[in-house]
Amino acid sequence: QKFDSADDSGELPVTEDSLGAFTRSFETALPVADPPTVDFSGSDTGCTDAEATTPVSYCPSSNTIGVDVEDLAQRGQPETPQRGDILPLNVSGDYSAYVLFASRYTLAVQKEAGQTLDDPQTALRSACLSGVITAALSAESNEAALEIRLSPGDLDEAVSGLLSDGLAASDVNGTTLPSGFSRVDAFRSGVLGGKPLCDSRYS
Repeated sequence: QKFDSADDSGELPVTEDSLGAFTRSFETALPVADPPTVDFSGSDTGCTDAEATTPVSYCPSSNTIGVDVEDLAQRGQPETPQRGDILPLNVSGDYSAYVLFASRYTLAVQKEAGQTLDDPQTALRSACLSGVITAALSAESNEAALEIRLSPGDLDEAVSGLLSDGLAASDVNGTTLPSGFSRVDAFRSGVLGGKPLCDSRYS
């Protein structure tokens, strides 16, 4: 399945089905022995050991990703250029939403590795491992088992989201890194260096 839509805009609407396909692709790109359960009933799962973050959160104790699908879909709406704009301040689109979802999956990866989930290093690892997933889903990837392939522009959407929002570079409680440069640098490290670089730089 190519990551595109009927109008060939490269935009894939955020739905339970598309999130399911992404989840399976995450498990191929960054496998874990105990994959997290995805709860589509909302981002607040009543977690006992982490604060809920909107529109998507991760609960360590239940190993569950909670998603408010409608709210996440809003994050994935393409930015409408304003008249007179030469370059838009925000480059938003579907991957702006999907990279948030990916970042919460990376918390399950970190939990399995026995790493802390509530400090600045967590946030850096989340951004870095989201970059690993992004690279794995790229059109150049040779992994045949992936259900999702990214389209041109998705990397820009991820970087724009890291600069404007930062949730993709946050810990389990949604505490983000204050420096946009640090967020993007960690993400870039994952894209270019893969999981080994994330492990060595942010352990």
